[in-house]
Amino acid sequence: MTARGTSATGTGSTTAAVKQAGQAGLAGQTGQAKNTAPGAASQTKTGRFTISRGAALVLVSVLACVLAVASVSLGSVSVPPRQIIQALTTADANGYNHTVISDMRIPRTIIAMLVGATLGVAGAVMQAVTRNPLADPFVLGVSSGAGFGITAAVFFFGADSPEQFTLMAIAGAVLAGLLVIFIGQGTRGQSSPVRLVLAGMIGGTVMTTWTSIMVYSDDHTRETVRYIMIGGVGGRRLEDFPLAIGLAVAGMVICILMSRSIGMLALGEDIAAAAGVHTARTRLIASIVVVAMAGASVAICGPIGFVGFAVPHLVRPLVRGSVEWGIVLSAFVGASMLTAADILGRFALFPAELEASIVMGAIGAPFFILIARQSSKVAS
Repeated sequence: MTARGTSATGTGSTTAAVKQAGQAGLAGQTGQAKNTAPGAASQTKTGRFTISRGAALVLVSVLACVLAVASVSLGSVSVPPRQIIQALTTADANGYNHTVISDMRIPRTIIAMLVGATLGVAGAVMQAVTRNPLADPFVLGVSSGAGFGITAAVFFFGADSPEQFTLMAIAGAVLAGLLVIFIGQGTRGQSSPVRLVLAGMIGGTVMTTWTSIMVYSDDHTRETVRYIMIGGVGGRRLEDFPLAIGLAVAGMVICILMSRSIGMLALGEDIAAAAGVHTARTRLIASIVVVAMAGASVAICGPIGFVGFAVPHLVRPLVRGSVEWGIVLSAFVGASMLTAADILGRFALFPAELEASIVMGAIGAPFFILIARQSSKVAS
């Protein structure tokens, strides 16, 4: 379906339809859209309680802050919040607590928050643009493509800098995205949610296979890209990833600025065009930004699945299907989710640690199956 512009006929009815559809948002994809009274547009019903979207934003922000403090405090050596403040303000830079907190815990927490927020926003945008509730950079093979790009750069060109890793991760993500689009397109140029997911699995499998071949055929490559095989947030230094961090932050800002156009696009190209949205340009920019965000995330900590998939589904009931609010809240919920997974991984096999990607896989896989079954029922 190709939108050709805004028709001058029936402008009043079209505007009313756009406003009504805007209340439903992306929730209409799963049959959750409901008519809302004008005064209830900014409120969310959760059980017997009704909260505003602003209150939901405050709630998830507080949750993210609490988990950030917990991440800095908890670990093999727990440090109470009071000692955290003392360690950061004391002049003894060589103290044990100061070293643990400033050199290990704080960078680890910032990376978990940043990557989680990036994946959450990327997932929300991807689901809106594709109108596919199962879309996610990991599920659609984009993250696997980014890992393939880094591995190929090391294997063929001897790449060894984070900047090179970031650029090649983005190139690999683009390659994977094109492969998934090619496989997922039907005979009429359209793809169903399930077909797109299957294409993503095929593309991801192809990328992972070639990544494994390169890793296990060269010792240097294996040692250099070990973190790509199992994604995690530990052992990273912020100063090693200035380009990736910059791309991740810039991508989130762009997505938030484009949230209205993305939200209209999620309602359908005809409605978006009637509202004055340049659909082709919006889809192209959003796709490029999401690929860059996914590549940056993999460059920092390897592939971590199901954050981008699960977060939009958790956020959607809080924002009554509003894509604009959903993108903003997805940043905070994504940051909270990955940080919580990292904290859980520290204690799951104590004194050993589980990487955050393993924890997210254990939690996210059943959730993915549940949503996939619900989507199949709605489609049928």
